[in-house]
Amino acid sequence: MNLFHPLHLRWLPTMALVALIFVLLPGYFFPVLVPTLLVFGWGLDLARRGWKLTWPMIFRRPANIATLTRLIFGLGAVALARVGIGQENWFVLLLGMSAFVFDGVDGFLARRFSGSGEQGGELQRRQERFGGWLDMESDSLLFLIFGGWIYWHMPGIGGGATAAVGLFRYVFGVIFLLPPWRLAPNLKFRWFAKTIAALVQIGIVALWIGGLFPETIPPRVLDWVGIGMVTGLGISFGFEGILRIKEFQSLGSKAYRRAIAKSMVVYQGIPGRQRRIRRMYRQFVQPGSLAIDVGAHVGNRIRGWSAMGVRSIGVEPQPGLARVLENWFGEDPLVTILPWGLGPEVGQMNLLISEEHPTLTTLSQEWVDQVQTKKAFEGIAWQKEVPVKVSTLDTLIKTYGMPDFVKIDVEGFEPQVLAGLSFPVPALSIEFLPMALESALESLTQLRRLGEYEFNLSMVETMKFVFPSWVDEATVVEFISGPTTRGRSGDIYARLRQTNSR
Repeated sequence: MNLFHPLHLRWLPTMALVALIFVLLPGYFFPVLVPTLLVFGWGLDLARRGWKLTWPMIFRRPANIATLTRLIFGLGAVALARVGIGQENWFVLLLGMSAFVFDGVDGFLARRFSGSGEQGGELQRRQERFGGWLDMESDSLLFLIFGGWIYWHMPGIGGGATAAVGLFRYVFGVIFLLPPWRLAPNLKFRWFAKTIAALVQIGIVALWIGGLFPETIPPRVLDWVGIGMVTGLGISFGFEGILRIKEFQSLGSKAYRRAIAKSMVVYQGIPGRQRRIRRMYRQFVQPGSLAIDVGAHVGNRIRGWSAMGVRSIGVEPQPGLARVLENWFGEDPLVTILPWGLGPEVGQMNLLISEEHPTLTTLSQEWVDQVQTKKAFEGIAWQKEVPVKVSTLDTLIKTYGMPDFVKIDVEGFEPQVLAGLSFPVPALSIEFLPMALESALESLTQLRRLGEYEFNLSMVETMKFVFPSWVDEATVVEFISGPTTRGRSGDIYARLRQTNSR
């Protein structure tokens, strides 16, 4: 999950509202909290994956049926107990306990039918991914609704602790939105976490029995059960947080991690930027279009394109950033991440990495030699050379199809990327730096070879065109070579002249 997704920005104020209801109006939080979290949880996850909820995703997988059955059992039991039917009613007791017993049933069915879903392929993957998420969310929701009822009937340590257990998944879920990756498989931790979850379920059942039959379990015992559940979950989530921090540390040096975190805020966290990206690119792509981001960095263009329903390919040769992109977008069916570079021919090249300024990482030694003489690049160093695979735009197009738009931002290597393209694409953009214009001018020459283009400019990340209408190449060259840019970088946008466009 990405904290800066437009839908996720609605999640935090929602959680603040839920917390306010919980603190100020504890007697009324249960009927408001459950549907709020359910709707937002489901909506955010489906939007993150770029999926629409379909019947085959839900009802053609046996484990999903079991998960929904236990959810219905749990909701029914608490609803009956909530209106008073549950007092000394063994049917309601067994109905609630069945909701937790079915947790083992859906787990068995998930393992039994794994890999045998209808049609296989993408539908199977969606069914299993959605099923895994549905199972986790149902666990959390059952904890929440049973915790709410117990809190209602058992004020004190036990009831309050149980309600807190129900909120743990959502509170820590928001915290864990910050790192841009899923937790890597760790069998020991997963075993530990599953054990804690099972013990918490046993604790919930004990408190459920204590709430329905107050004379059966001493209140002091129930208090200790509640404290134990909160402590166990706190330790589990604490360990998960430590593991996530370690994964972040594995991206590279401290300076590199700091620079990546800065890029996340600058490119993904500024309010309104995604809206400007979508507005800018609507004139180039529509739902179902294909766009290629060469030099994807932290994926702000990909984020905007995916939200528009556009298929996108993110090309990013930096190993650390490729991992970030894969974890952010790896489950999005609209996005493909390629940990390569692009150039004039297929092969291998050395990537020059600036750890303190990863936005200046490049495949062009000539560009590095050129900009190092400029005052604006004083103190910037390229400390590492990493061999990376290099492909071509022609190869990508042969594999994935003709793109409607190609964005190229590769720090002086743009002409070489265009050299690997042998036919015109409908529209594209290339970065320009006033202190290193040679690569931009050479890129324009490459475009002249490919077809008859018209141009516009956008400065820095404004996502606004400089010219009110499309202009010729000479006008663009005059602008970027003159004082009007004030030393600021930007992007040259090019599209085939309307008479030649598809």
